[in-house]
Amino acid sequence: MAAPSNTKWGSTVGSYGRIGISVTLTNISNTQTKRHTEIWFWSKYGLSDSSNTFYYDDQSSTATTSKGSVNIRTTVTSGNGWSTSNQVKIAEYDYTWSRGTSASKKNVAAKLTGIERVGGTMTATTSYTIPAKPSYTIKYNANGGSGAPGNQTKWYGTTLKLSSTKPTRTGYTFQGWSTANDSSVEYASGANYTANSAVTLYAVWKVNTYTVSYDANGGSGVPGNQTKTYGVSLTLSSVIPTRTNYNFLGWGTSAGATTIAYAPGAAYTGNTALTLYAIWELAYTPPIIDGFTADRCEADGTLSDDGTYAKIAFDWTLDATYSGGIQSIMIGYKPATGDTYTDFRSECRIF
Repeated sequence: MAAPSNTKWGSTVGSYGRIGISVTLTNISNTQTKRHTEIWFWSKYGLSDSSNTFYYDDQSSTATTSKGSVNIRTTVTSGNGWSTSNQVKIAEYDYTWSRGTSASKKNVAAKLTGIERVGGTMTATTSYTIPAKPSYTIKYNANGGSGAPGNQTKWYGTTLKLSSTKPTRTGYTFQGWSTANDSSVEYASGANYTANSAVTLYAVWKVNTYTVSYDANGGSGVPGNQTKTYGVSLTLSSVIPTRTNYNFLGWGTSAGATTIAYAPGAAYTGNTALTLYAIWELAYTPPIIDGFTADRCEADGTLSDDGTYAKIAFDWTLDATYSGGIQSIMIGYKPATGDTYTDFRSECRIF
């Protein structure tokens, strides 16, 4: 029986013999690799010996551990020379390794001494590599956004915590990750990934929306709220509020606005929430005061330059469209440098 073709032979000793090591690896699962080691002796001539000492060490490049003696018998059937018929297996060992997240180099060493006629110590060493567990690449696609996380490596049988980095996209809010570019959320940022397969995760986005609300600003019949979608023009409500004795002019962006920002049914293209306030104008002309006079007078109304009373007289004109009538009249005064009027009626007599 000949040694396996992958046997690594040591140096020939005494021009007579040498030993070799054969290592065969078998991946018995995704997490375990079986190693089968065979130690072989090869002689140039026939011999028979059992008074030797055999040494073997795993995880070392030097054999120092004695395994006792081995029985060796070789014959040369015709002449002499390095015939494969003189190759003899003297030991074999099996070991199962657990595979990790990186490849691991291992050493094996053997030694045989005290062989008849060899007259020296034969040694052999070899190495082998236990492969890493299978790994899978997790990729991220921002799917229209930017700032996607970098790739991650998932090892067989272990749990990977997905990146907590969130991409961004103008006008959109990040929801999570999906295995398709047009599907719903399957994984949140930082979630556990347990599948033993490579995957590309696509960002799932929700378009931003903004509420447009209306304030009748003293009137009634205000339109209901509307929703503006990012990047999509919104047609404002055509509903017009009402207010007694006022005409609706349009919508402003503040309660005190007098400048029309939007007409009913206009397009709103902004990407922000907005409250629109009704802008009103009186539906009639305010009363007009004519022929105003103010004279000093006595208590009975007789005009007098020394009178301690004032006689006020005036005419007024109303807008014909105003149906409210005169509700009250106030006569007041304020200092030339003041801003506040004092009701004059408390200090004078009305005629």
